[in-house]
Amino acid sequence: HLVEAPEASFARGVQWLALHAANGARAGSLQQPALPLTDELHLSQGVESGCRFGPAEAYFGVLCRPHEAQPDRPCVLILNTGGNPRSGHHRLGVALARALAAAGVASLRMDATGIGDTLPVVRGRSLSLYSEASLVDVGHALSWLERRGWARAMVFGICSGAYLGLHAAVHEPRMGGLVMVNPQSFLWEGPAFGTEMPTEGGAPAKVEIQQLGHYWRVLFSGNFWRRLWRAEVAVAGVLRQVTKALWFRCAAALQARLPAGWALAPRAAKVQAMFGTLAKRRLPLLLVYADTDP
Repeated sequence: HLVEAPEASFARGVQWLALHAANGARAGSLQQPALPLTDELHLSQGVESGCRFGPAEAYFGVLCRPHEAQPDRPCVLILNTGGNPRSGHHRLGVALARALAAAGVASLRMDATGIGDTLPVVRGRSLSLYSEASLVDVGHALSWLERRGWARAMVFGICSGAYLGLHAAVHEPRMGGLVMVNPQSFLWEGPAFGTEMPTEGGAPAKVEIQQLGHYWRVLFSGNFWRRLWRAEVAVAGVLRQVTKALWFRCAAALQARLPAGWALAPRAAKVQAMFGTLAKRRLPLLLVYADTDP
């Protein structure tokens, strides 16, 4: 999400390939390159078809529907995980979509701006994973599904997809439900979308917070004491992170009981306000974390 796409270099590459493809086509050695899947693919679980939608048909997704229409069933909108295309980690998006179709539930696994086969609708960073600019992507997909009879679609996202789903749900009342799996952050504090990256140096080394049980276990391991003796353990950094995490947990608990406008923990107040908006709307919400997730 911090990479700056070399669009000028890509454009020159495309021009070069187009020229050589044209020459090859005259010689009969190359065929016309195929566009993403648009014909129907009939599977045992259901039927899949590629679709373009949104302004100038810039967005691309794969609609997976059961063999028999289920008008009373909602559709599930599957968002990208990280910079992976709509297929997801280890094709999880594909497996999920086909399992849903076998259960009689349709789904649309889509690519957000600049990912997979969706064009970069918003210029700048191609992978704006935690960008407010990507909120419109969800809206365009919901509109497309609504026109095809799937009103109030459910939204499913993992990690950055869960983040996008949460922020889209706050602004998008047409959502019928939200499933968030392993979101690493509810608020993004990294560089703003479109800002310049530093030309030299790198990101400062960061001590990642672990589950508190992790620190308790390593205290009883010989490897920990050997690393501590060799000064390979960032004790100060770990203690700082653990103290910060404990303070935030306490402050957030107090924040939830304070009147509106009182900001003992501003980040917690923002997160609680978002979930409060969804609670008032009675939006069905499933928040899932793996047992090893910090």
